[in-house]
Amino acid sequence: MAKKNMDVVVRSKTAKYLITGIAAVSMLSIGVVLYSQWLTLRSFEENTSLLRLTQMVQQEVATAHLWFEEALGGDSGIDLQLDVHARLDKVLRLIDSGLQGDDTAIGRIDPLPSTREGLLKLREDITDLDKLVDTRWAGRESTGVIGGEEDQAFDALFADILAQTGAIGAGASDFIAADQRKMIAIKAGILIILAVLFSAMAILIVWRRRVMDARAIALNTEAQQLNGDPAMVRGQASAASKGESQFLANMSHEVRTPLNGVIGMANLLLRTELTQAQREYVETLHRSGLSLLTAINNILDFSKTGALTPNITDVSMKTSVDNEENFAGYSRPPIIPGRWSNLNKKVLVVDDNEVNLLVAQRMLEELGFEVDLAANGLEAIDAAAAGEDYAAILIDIQMPGMDGNEATRIIRLAEGDKQHTPIIALSANAMVPGREKALAAGMDDYLCKPIFLEDLDEVLGRLLTGETAFQV
Repeated sequence: MAKKNMDVVVRSKTAKYLITGIAAVSMLSIGVVLYSQWLTLRSFEENTSLLRLTQMVQQEVATAHLWFEEALGGDSGIDLQLDVHARLDKVLRLIDSGLQGDDTAIGRIDPLPSTREGLLKLREDITDLDKLVDTRWAGRESTGVIGGEEDQAFDALFADILAQTGAIGAGASDFIAADQRKMIAIKAGILIILAVLFSAMAILIVWRRRVMDARAIALNTEAQQLNGDPAMVRGQASAASKGESQFLANMSHEVRTPLNGVIGMANLLLRTELTQAQREYVETLHRSGLSLLTAINNILDFSKTGALTPNITDVSMKTSVDNEENFAGYSRPPIIPGRWSNLNKKVLVVDDNEVNLLVAQRMLEELGFEVDLAANGLEAIDAAAAGEDYAAILIDIQMPGMDGNEATRIIRLAEGDKQHTPIIALSANAMVPGREKALAAGMDDYLCKPIFLEDLDEVLGRLLTGETAFQV
C-alpha cells in the first residue's frame, strides 16, 4: 500500500511539472506568434504607405504634365514654378523620405532592396523630367510645342514614370495581400495554441482524477483487510483529499500566473493609442485569454466533483466573464488615468515573478501611484520597516522562502496599534481556503490572478476611502 501511495505522489508531481511545462511553452509560443504578428503588421503598414506613395507620385506627375502642356498651349493662368516644378519637387522629397525610412505624411516606408532600386530609378527619372520642363519651356519658340525631340523625350519619360510607379504599386499590393494572409494565419495560430493548452490540461486533469480514483479503491480494499478500522481509513481518506486539494491549488497557480501576464498586458495595451488593426489584434488576444481563463475555471470546477469537495468561489472568474461579455462597451465606468495621483503616495508590490511585478506596476502607474517593488517576503518586510508611508501593499501569497502570509504577519506585528497599512493579497490560487488564510494573516483584501485594472481600482478605492474590507 505504501508503494501505491508513493506512485500517486510521483504521478501528482509529474502532472504538476507537465502542466508547468505546457503552460510555459504555450506562453512562449504565444509570445513568438505575437512578435511575428507585430513584424507582419509593420510590413503591412509600410507596404500600404508604399502603395499610397506610388499613387501620389502618379497623381502629382500626371497633374504637373497636364498643367505644363496647358502652359505650352498658351494658358497664362499656369505658374510654371508653383504648378509644375513645385509638384515634382514635392514628389522627390516624398521619395527621399521613403528611401531613408523616415516618417512621411502617408506613413513610414522601409522598402525592400528590390523596391528600393525601383524608387531610386524613379527618383532619377523624375529629376530628369523636371529638367526637361525647363528645356522644353526655353525652346518652345524655336522647336515648337509638339513634335520636337524634346517633346518626344518628355512624353516618353512621362510614360516610363507612370509604368514604373504602376510596377512598384503592383509589387506593394502583392506584399499587402501576403501580409493579410499571414495575419489570418497568426490569429489562427494563437487560437490553436490556446486550444492545445486547454486540451492538454484537460487530459492531465482526467489522468490525475483516475490516479486518485485508483487510490480510493486501494484504500477501500485496505479498509476491508483491516476488518473495519475506521480511524485509519478516515486518516488515509483525509490525506488523499488534502493531496487532491493541493494539486488543484498548484495547478491553479501554475496556469493563472502566466495568464496574468497575457491578460494584464493586453488590458493595459488596450488603454493606449492603437490603430484599428492593432486594436482588433489585441482584442482578439484579450478575448482568447479570457476564454482560456473560463475554461481553466470550468476544469477546476469539474475536477472537484465526486468525493472531493473543495469550494471554488472565484470572484475574478466572475469578473473575467463579465469583462468578456461586455468587452466592447465596458459596463463599468471608465477609469480616469492618474485619478489617485493626488494622494502622492507609493504602493509596494511584492511578487517573485518579474512579469507579474511589471503588470501590477503598470496598472498602479495607470491609476496614478508611484510604485516600489520587492521580490520576496523578506524584501517586503525590509521595505515596510524602512519608514515609507505606503498607501497600500500588494503581496503575492505563494513565493519561495517566506510566503506572503508570513510576511504579512510580521508586518502587522511591527505596526502594532500605531498604524495599519492596507495589504492586498495577490494570488493565483482560486481556492477559498487560500482567501481565509490570507485574511487570517492580517490582509485586508484578496485579488485572484489574473488581475484586472477595474478590480484593482475598486479594491484600492474601498480600502483607501475607509470602507469595510472584503470578507469571504
